[in-house]
Amino acid sequence: MYAAASRPGMPSPHRHSTSEPKAVEDHEAMLEKGHQRTSSARFTDPKDWSEKKKWVHILIGSSMAMATPLGSTIHAPALHQIADDFSTVLSTASLTVQAYVVGFSIGPFLFLPLSKVYGRLYIYHAANLLLLLGHIGCALAPGMGSLIAFRFLAGCAGACAITQGSGVIADIIEKEKRGRAVALMAFGTVWAPTVGPLVGGCVAERFSWRGCFWVLVFVVAFNAVITLLYMDETSTIHTACTYESHPTEGTMSPLLTRFTQEDSHPSQDYAKPLRQVLVDGLFAPFRLMRHPLFSAIAFLTALFYSIQIYLYTDIPATYKAEYDFKPSQTGLAFLGTGIGMTVGLLLFGLTSDRLMIILAGNGKRRPEHRLPLMLSSAVLVSVGLVVYSLTARTSIHWVFPILGNGLTGAGLYSLSMAASTYLIDLCPERAADSASLLAVIRFPIGAIVSASASTLVLLIGRTAIQAIFAVLALHAIPVLYVLYFHSTNIHTKYYSKLLDL
Repeated sequence: MYAAASRPGMPSPHRHSTSEPKAVEDHEAMLEKGHQRTSSARFTDPKDWSEKKKWVHILIGSSMAMATPLGSTIHAPALHQIADDFSTVLSTASLTVQAYVVGFSIGPFLFLPLSKVYGRLYIYHAANLLLLLGHIGCALAPGMGSLIAFRFLAGCAGACAITQGSGVIADIIEKEKRGRAVALMAFGTVWAPTVGPLVGGCVAERFSWRGCFWVLVFVVAFNAVITLLYMDETSTIHTACTYESHPTEGTMSPLLTRFTQEDSHPSQDYAKPLRQVLVDGLFAPFRLMRHPLFSAIAFLTALFYSIQIYLYTDIPATYKAEYDFKPSQTGLAFLGTGIGMTVGLLLFGLTSDRLMIILAGNGKRRPEHRLPLMLSSAVLVSVGLVVYSLTARTSIHWVFPILGNGLTGAGLYSLSMAASTYLIDLCPERAADSASLLAVIRFPIGAIVSASASTLVLLIGRTAIQAIFAVLALHAIPVLYVLYFHSTNIHTKYYSKLLDL
């Protein structure tokens, strides 16, 4: 039942609701019943794993998730080298960044439906292999066309760690602990955009830009080995359906009972022909857009991801133009963003779950209790962009724009993690689908907007582009405020439809 929380400075969004909607209440009751265990079960629900084993899996997921953003930025300081080697312009060389990001939006269409049939573990293994081959192809690419093609392949494979990570968290971590899990899962991605240019700049100066991709080959090979050795299947859907195919007389897993009682029986997907599963998976993320909250958050995160991708190419160009930074020094320019992202990680990890408890009071914890952190993060992004825009001048020391980058980085990462956790809490059963929705919306939009912004720089200048992004970030604040107060009513109306997708 709802208990209207009343806290100073943050009115309760539930003041018009007096009772739990029956659909949500019944479904949560079935989930709770599903968590009752019996000693006769032939397998263990991942939520019953030891704390050590759970967090080992989160760490492995973090390491794999780190490799994806590392690949997007490690060669950024060497874009000029790539342009010179292939006798092309810098804007064309920058397409190696955009192609990688576009690949993020394609990968989920393949990995998500396959994970429903084969589980997450086998999909992780396949993605690691494809990512390894993609980076090897980039390191040996004979021309710009092949380099862009292999970057696209690597981006498709790298999307697996991003989209499956949310599903792993929903599989093994209880709701009240997911904030810390998301923060830890994201730890590898926090420093990757910073360590990437730092390492890439030094490697490029000594071994050329191809050395950057050999570094990625080593990182992905390491992840493939630890995944093979230490990771187990976490998908309860896959485990339950496998057990359903091989039952033991006189025993029935409570986990399987949990799924057979739900409206949306995952074993139905498991029993479908592979072709049908792939077709369903192609449209599954888009079906979530019928839910206004999912579509609103997806497009909001797409805006902020566009800012992040734009900065990946703008920072090297700005510091080279204004301060004549060399490739290795350009890597240092990303230090502010990396420190900011670390602050954002700590801000989210330390406050997200605690803020949810405070806002809930003695009542039920709700997904919308994650939204105030997104709102404050949007403010940080806007302020950081303004500082960066006004201080990136030859006459002003470079430490000041780096401080602006730090504020932006803190806001971007805190907002991204809060959005992911919010969608997981809205419907844990669709955690992987929601991650795929974020991927198919924000990655192509991020690539297109950042590429367009890079072109517009030649027409209106960097200061104008950064000002436009700052204003757009501010416009997210009233949207999030409205969502906070109306999220419950909207979710109640559309929740049952999520389970029927």
